[in-house]
Amino acid sequence: MKKWAAAFSVTLICVAASPAAEGFIRQVESEPKETYYAFHTALRNLDMEKVRARWLPKESIADDEKAITNTILQMHQVVPPEVEVLNQRISGQNAFLKVMGYYPNGGKSEGTVYLVRTIDRWRVRDQEWGFIQLPPPPPKPKGEGIIEGIVTLPPVQDTGDLYLFAVMVNELYPTAYIRIPKDQIAWKTVPYQIPALPKGRYWVTAYWDTALPYMDPEKNDFSVYTGDYAGEFLTSVTVGEGEIRNRIDFACNRNLKGREEENFGTVYAFVDLGIGPGEGGKPLFVLSVRNTGDKPVRNVSLNCRINGKDLSYIASSPGPLILPQKIQEFDITSCYESYIFFLEKVWTEESLSRENLNFEIVSKDNGAQLTKTLTVK
Repeated sequence: MKKWAAAFSVTLICVAASPAAEGFIRQVESEPKETYYAFHTALRNLDMEKVRARWLPKESIADDEKAITNTILQMHQVVPPEVEVLNQRISGQNAFLKVMGYYPNGGKSEGTVYLVRTIDRWRVRDQEWGFIQLPPPPPKPKGEGIIEGIVTLPPVQDTGDLYLFAVMVNELYPTAYIRIPKDQIAWKTVPYQIPALPKGRYWVTAYWDTALPYMDPEKNDFSVYTGDYAGEFLTSVTVGEGEIRNRIDFACNRNLKGREEENFGTVYAFVDLGIGPGEGGKPLFVLSVRNTGDKPVRNVSLNCRINGKDLSYIASSPGPLILPQKIQEFDITSCYESYIFFLEKVWTEESLSRENLNFEIVSKDNGAQLTKTLTVK
């Protein structure tokens, strides 16, 4: 999550820690990992004073209280709910932590934290988080349906294994896949057959994996786009019980080798916004987004307005890519938490509701919009 856009219109003055608190910090946080655990707890609780005591903001915002407040709220969006420091390396006045983040849905994300030793304590300078790795899905029942056709590869000198996936509509993981080894690919037109499919409606996708890092479908990590060339059948394919669907032909020629931004799309639509029970009985807000283009979507950048108040959010890494024609859910509870934070600390004189929330969500990438009113009970 490297692109943030501050949309708040208020300034919050954060008070420095008291001398007694500072002595306590020095006593219990003699190691970088202790500082980070305390920083993470304060960030999750939006305890601004304790965050400021353990954080070293960049020089560009160090004297701007509005920017500091916005940055802390944005960091709150990024950090996983639970973290574990796996190891730490100290080099002079610098320290580096390898951290594992844990999410309520069972996902994990690897992170790196950079700390700097100031005159009297360690402070967090920066942190980066990788893609969320979701747990393996439960095994799907086998069927007798078959999808078959021909995949056309690009006219290049590359070679590698070819993967074909059949993914049931509105699911992230494939129901079935096959691998065609590179030594069995003699021509640029490659016949394939995906068997053992239960009845249902499928998207059919191909990845031609010609260079490192190689794909490992056995890890069930299909949220990470690792093929070098990709392609998909443009419409869904409905398979009846024991039915053979043939002539599902398409090209696998979209070059992903450079991993550059042009390999990813920004074409998506907002499907719905729902509310449910979250951690500790608090409300959980989930935004459903559909990729309506033909390229995977890596970033979902949006403005969230609640009861007329502008907030800012970007769903990027960490988080699964949205593959073409797929629906992915994003937890945007942090927007609500930011709204409540300002309601209690800044907008105290305004008659803004805590229960009746009018959400206005607008994409920064395209014209997608969603308006919905939800009630927090």
